Amino acid sequence: MNHIIKGLRAEYLKTHQTSIYWLLLLCPLALNILVVLLLNEVGQKWIKGETNPWKVLYFFNYNLLAEFFIVLFIAMMTSLINQVEHKGHSWKHLYALAQPRWAVYVNKSLYSVGMLFFVLFYFALMQMISGLVLSFLRPDFGFQSRDLAIIFNFTIMLKMFLAALAIWSIHHWITFRYRNFSLSIGIGLLMLIFITLTINSREWIDYIPYAYVKQVLEVKREAVPAIFTQEVWLSLGVGFVIWLGGLWDARRRDIL
Repeated sequence: MNHIIKGLRAEYLKTHQTSIYWLLLLCPLALNILVVLLLNEVGQKWIKGETNPWKVLYFFNYNLLAEFFIVLFIAMMTSLINQVEHKGHSWKHLYALAQPRWAVYVNKSLYSVGMLFFVLFYFALMQMISGLVLSFLRPDFGFQSRDLAIIFNFTIMLKMFLAALAIWSIHHWITFRYRNFSLSIGIGLLMLIFITLTINSREWIDYIPYAYVKQVLEVKREAVPAIFTQEVWLSLGVGFVIWLGGLWDARRRDIL
């Protein structure tokens, strides 16, 4: 446990002056601003009658996140975290420390997945602020008089996090193993395009890790969705297997 605590503190010290924290803060902010502007202009098409405007807001944000942003965010985040070691040629130093070899991979994994959870939690909070802004811009939508659907919001957030773990495990391993910064981003972009073009044409596409996050929103807006659905279980299982493969590779890795 001591190795973990020291390792996480070291990861923070190595990354706190890099651009990764700007990425964590600005990406959710930019996405929420985009949705606020969109709903302010054409929100009356979706917010009408007895529709809860908060759930419409959440669906818009999470749809954009799942369709375009979360894969690229994970690819960039994992690249930035592991590039600290690649650029500094410090893998030898890490593996020479008085700690087991597995601790290097575990520490970086915990720090990276913790950042992913933080940014999704922050994203969920930002959506509530976006709803308050819209309540002033467009009082006719009724944000101020309807239930905030907080449980609905954070349930979707948690499902999105769990469904993204398989994607995270792939890119964490790639960026840990290879120095090329653009490799992870390129793979993420290619898979994003592939899934977007084929997700409605083949049944087997639902079993590809990059498609799990898109399935999270296949729920009814009227009720709080169940957390542990098929895509979440698949993500947890596939992600854990890939993570174990990365851990095995990290333990046997020779640093020259």
